[in-house]
Amino acid sequence: MVVVLITSLVKMNADNKRSQVLTKAIEMNPGIDAEKLAESLKKPVKTPREILNLRLLRGCIFTLGGIALIVAGCLSLYSGVGFDSDPVFIPLMFGIVSVAVGLSYLIVYKVTGKQVNDIKED
Repeated sequence: MVVVLITSLVKMNADNKRSQVLTKAIEMNPGIDAEKLAESLKKPVKTPREILNLRLLRGCIFTLGGIALIVAGCLSLYSGVGFDSDPVFIPLMFGIVSVAVGLSYLIVYKVTGKQVNDIKED
């Protein structure tokens, strides 16, 4: 809930700042084209190809990070060093979750990649 609140407040703050800039620009120069100014102040929209590449990047990062955590957990489990079982299983749990998230990003990348390619061909 805190993350949603923070992101909502950040968006509201950005909108308020944009509106203040527009208001000041119109007050300073009444002949300015407000529509062009508002268009230039908008947040740039990512293209479908950029979104697709971002999903691939996140999928690779989460998957490789998860594999690294699993390998580290397995190495410490089978190294023979007298660890308690709890500190060893924590990296394994996070590694499994990270691999699952990474694989889901890669699946979404593969599915949406076909859709983006089909749109480009039309």
